[in-house]
Amino acid sequence: VPSERDNPRLLFMTRSDVVALPDDTDLDAIYPDMIELGRHTAPLRYNYAPGADDDGVTAVVSIDDLPGLDNRPGQWLVPGMLVEKVEVLIRSLPKRLRAAFSPVEPVARELVLGPNAIARSGTSRPLIESLAQRLSEMAKTEIYPQEFASAVLDPHLRMNYLVEDRAGRALAQGREIGDLRAHLHRKLTRAIESAPNPKFQIDSLSDWTFDDLPERVEVTLDGGVRVSAYPALWASADGTASLRLLASQAEASEAHRLGQVRLFRLAIAQELRKYLSSIKGFGQLSLLHSPLGTPEQLRDAIAERACELTFVRDGAMVRTQAEFRRRLKPAEPWIDDQIKVTAELFSEVLTERQRVAMALSTMDEAFLAPVKEDALGQLLALIRQGFLVSTPLRWFSQYPRYLRALDRRLARARLGGNPQVEKDRRLASDVRSREARAAALAESMSPDDPRWPELREYRWLLHEYRVSVFAQELASPVTSLLHATPRGLDERWAKLAGG
Repeated sequence: VPSERDNPRLLFMTRSDVVALPDDTDLDAIYPDMIELGRHTAPLRYNYAPGADDDGVTAVVSIDDLPGLDNRPGQWLVPGMLVEKVEVLIRSLPKRLRAAFSPVEPVARELVLGPNAIARSGTSRPLIESLAQRLSEMAKTEIYPQEFASAVLDPHLRMNYLVEDRAGRALAQGREIGDLRAHLHRKLTRAIESAPNPKFQIDSLSDWTFDDLPERVEVTLDGGVRVSAYPALWASADGTASLRLLASQAEASEAHRLGQVRLFRLAIAQELRKYLSSIKGFGQLSLLHSPLGTPEQLRDAIAERACELTFVRDGAMVRTQAEFRRRLKPAEPWIDDQIKVTAELFSEVLTERQRVAMALSTMDEAFLAPVKEDALGQLLALIRQGFLVSTPLRWFSQYPRYLRALDRRLARARLGGNPQVEKDRRLASDVRSREARAAALAESMSPDDPRWPELREYRWLLHEYRVSVFAQELASPVTSLLHATPRGLDERWAKLAGG
């Protein structure tokens, strides 16, 4: 029996005793100290503590970097932990698919550490998508990302994120960036609202009687934590305008777009009154609008949209008193014309809405049900609460065309019978899948997510795409210029999907 007398190093452990990897493995490469999360680099911490909140690997991120983080690289963990994750994912496949990859452990190791590792093409693509594609190639059968049961993953097989303030104090941690953003945004919003900021918290405004508005200010919260906040005009539900500090730039931009229009309207309230009382055909327009609201609400909507056309048609964000006055000065000669233009556009939109609603109400045949259901979903997405004012002008001007395309789609389905309905179903399936994943992304994003402008643009482009799919004769140059095509939409989505 060997003894220490014969071999003084008998009880000494070697690396192979504690690390199940070849001796020439570069541990720094498979357990790195840093990770790239989009535009930001985060240090990594490792902890073997089953059941602990930080079990596994943790990326330490600054609260200032949180809105711009890309969550896709984190899905890949680090190479040294990815083997186990890939193995668990393969085992989660249905048995009919899993059988092609037995035994699973060497397959997973080859996929992660082999010469053709799936990460060689980069980690900017979701892990599940890359894995599904490679396994499909190996099995020579299509494997879809949704066939993995990712819910089976233990916490240590998901990247943990620790968010710190500027002083390095921990604010929150969790496995989902979207959840962290939403949690901290709510917390930050409450803190900003409760902090005394009289300069940027003013109610019942009717003119620009306050200082110029910077795009961003620094606010000190309880405990001495300093954060960024964003001043914005706010269109209050009671018809007044207010000044507020908001916790995200995206939220502030959207609020200010509508808030500045409200302030312009209040500043010329007297001049507006005489023009709004004599809108030609207002009685008929009110009837068209009656399913959506009262005549007074319609008049308010006309006033605000006309003010947008008069004062900020160029999409400018007015942030100084001087600029507000410059744009306000020539109001009188123009506002009457813009009220007429707005009333005509509203009439066209509401007439087309009524036509589509009537067509839907008469589609009682069972074979038309799939078309009716999808068309109703599109109509509700377009004609939502407050759409006459809140829809960006660029897209609102296209509403008559969107609604006409929808009406033609319904007419074709009815005239074409079952063959046309089947064709419609195939076309709608692609559109709906794009809409569904955009809706899911929107649901997961917090208000401070910097991708909101791009996501809103993408969702409007899906309406353009619907026109090109269901009523191609109504497609405009906008469709091709903005790449509202399958390839163009796929490219936009690839940029959006991280985050």
